[in-house]
Amino acid sequence: MVAEHHIAGPAKGTGLFLYLNLFPDGSRRAVRGHNLTVQGINANAPLGLLYLAAVAHRRGYDADLLDQQVEAFDAATVVERIRRERTRFVGLYCCHYDPLIAKVAAYVRRIKSETDAAVIVGGPSFDPLPVLQAGADAVCLGEGEATFAEFLDHLEGQLPLDRVRGIAYLPGGQVHQTAPMPLVEDLDALPFPWRKYVDRYFITGNPNCRRPMLELVGSRGCPMRCSFCGSPGFWGRSWRLRSPGNLLDEARELIDRHGARYLHFRDDLFGADPRWLDRFLDLYEAIPNRPNWSCYLHPASFGERRESYLRRLAASGLNMVVYGLQSTDAGILQGIHRRAEEPAMLAEQLRLARRLGILTFVGIIFGLPGETRETMRATERWVKKHRPDILTIMPLGLLRNSEFGERYQSTDEVTPLPPALINREIRRVTRSFYAHPRHLPRLLWYVLRKNPGWLRQALPRLRYGLQFFQFSRRDTNW
Repeated sequence: MVAEHHIAGPAKGTGLFLYLNLFPDGSRRAVRGHNLTVQGINANAPLGLLYLAAVAHRRGYDADLLDQQVEAFDAATVVERIRRERTRFVGLYCCHYDPLIAKVAAYVRRIKSETDAAVIVGGPSFDPLPVLQAGADAVCLGEGEATFAEFLDHLEGQLPLDRVRGIAYLPGGQVHQTAPMPLVEDLDALPFPWRKYVDRYFITGNPNCRRPMLELVGSRGCPMRCSFCGSPGFWGRSWRLRSPGNLLDEARELIDRHGARYLHFRDDLFGADPRWLDRFLDLYEAIPNRPNWSCYLHPASFGERRESYLRRLAASGLNMVVYGLQSTDAGILQGIHRRAEEPAMLAEQLRLARRLGILTFVGIIFGLPGETRETMRATERWVKKHRPDILTIMPLGLLRNSEFGERYQSTDEVTPLPPALINREIRRVTRSFYAHPRHLPRLLWYVLRKNPGWLRQALPRLRYGLQFFQFSRRDTNW
């Protein structure tokens, strides 16, 4: 199923948005009739591009999306389509991963050398210089909707490029940044994301996920200030909420129009405002045949009211929660602007979630400032004692917009532990965690009882799932 959007009246022209994966073109495998790339075990909707596509449609452009997570294409295919449809603009997503920056730059170079389309690139935490040198007309430096609207004004001859706020461009070979674009104050004024590939996105790492799985976001920014995270630098030190009514209008559209059977809320931190959460739950509980859903919470979410809130969330259909614990060491936690009490708080959340039938996913980072062999072993003992349903451990990465990204030039400055040792510990701890004789059988029994259809989606990606959970003994290039 592909959701299409039709413009009333003649369009101003066509536009194209591209979401590329991290792998060379042609690296893919067929899954249930779809050419799925080896991006990994999850395929998440590129909500940022979908919001921009909605802006383009609102402005009268017939814009489309090509997503390499769920559809095979290469640069030659894109160029041929741009020529055939006389596409006026191409928007590409990029982020801090070096392989993706190189791939986006290669696509930009090909598009600009072989077509007349304007190119704008956006996304979090990446250096704009490589894609600008490849020929991109502009790089969006923050929140995209208002900046993209002004970029369309530029394409229509209404605004010179140097007056488009919130971009970097390359006049005379030197990077120039225009005046910053103010953040959107009223998120309810934004159009709902345009939707395509609605039945192809899937979170394999969530055993409760069902297709169509659709994602939405009720806030931008985060009230927390974790040192390793790029959210404060990208969104600014603000936390903005859509109204519960506006968010529920979108949820109803996803259910009624697109047949959503599962919803995933992509907020950095969901429900941190109790009054907002109460109103959201009042509205969501009133939806007939509402689907189950998942979200991200914090170890300290809901404070002393955690039990009453988790009970109500479970009753509304929440059946999967993602927590970022990062470490169990008090000194490390305080060094990243977190609280020393969080491991104990999360232990209580896990206990309550297990009793309420909510699956839990816990994320850990190895290699934070102050990390030692003993702190990693202490974290290992904690996760084995409290046993979340799913565990993922990642090495620290320096995000350009984060506090650590500004403080350190490389991870070698963060900890004296060699990267090879950190990666070995990640693989060892993860293998040891999942090797518990009852853990995987218990998860399998849960899936067979609750959501056997998940197996049909997950098994074709088992190879990537094994890599994700670090069962593979092959060194991973992080």
